[in-house]
Amino acid sequence: MKVIDLEGYISKIPNNFYVSKTDFKEKNFEPKKSKVIILHRYYNPTKAEVFDNIYSVALNLHNNLFETEDETIQEILSEMPVVIPGIIEKKGDFYNALMENTPAPNEKYHRVCLEYGTALSKIVKRKKIKINKFKRHMERNTGNTPDLGWMFDVVLTLENGNLPNKSLIDIFVNEEVTSSRKFAIDLHNYIEQREVKTLMDTFYEAFSLYENIESIIDTSDSHLQRASIAAVNNLYNYYLSIGEEEPREEPKPRLDLKNRIGADPDFYKNN
Repeated sequence: MKVIDLEGYISKIPNNFYVSKTDFKEKNFEPKKSKVIILHRYYNPTKAEVFDNIYSVALNLHNNLFETEDETIQEILSEMPVVIPGIIEKKGDFYNALMENTPAPNEKYHRVCLEYGTALSKIVKRKKIKINKFKRHMERNTGNTPDLGWMFDVVLTLENGNLPNKSLIDIFVNEEVTSSRKFAIDLHNYIEQREVKTLMDTFYEAFSLYENIESIIDTSDSHLQRASIAAVNNLYNYYLSIGEEEPREEPKPRLDLKNRIGADPDFYKNN
């Protein structure tokens, strides 16, 4: 695998997890902090792909086969066996409700997500980092601890595997555009515009080539899992609305740091 360097950053996980080489602190008594960047790319799941994933689990349940990697989907469908025939036959109210409430587009896009934040240097500068523990640390700090946690996520939509034109991205950043077909940004904490521009400059300098983009970790499977779970949860809510079952807490997929989703307008649709 080709390892891509980001200027000013140390690669903790090749082409995925970067930590700034220099530390900083606003006040003398504060602990040192570092900037962190998480990269991943993915093909968003289409509505048809989400259905096919759910269909395969429903078919296994219908045939009394319980060995599946999609345990969460299996668990939810098992709680409402009456919906399974409609899914398999692709007809009826439950099938229609599933298709109408699947949070995925009909079109397929190839995207790159950049997650940018600030963490305590003593944590990220360790030789070995426990990924799940670091993820919990970042999520816990986001919005709760000043200047720590995830600051923003940027999603870039590729064209034939290539990044959008850099001059166009510069316009979006300068005009403070938050959502477009080629560029979207999800702000978690207050940031200065120049920080977004600096990240884009650094990223484009390192990953402008097609083969470099291909070296970024692919998290498409995780997006399919998340969208499928969201779809069956929506189906379960419909099931509750016409029945007498008691609501249950929605399960949360267990994802490690490299599969963190970030900003994705298609995923959050209908959620």
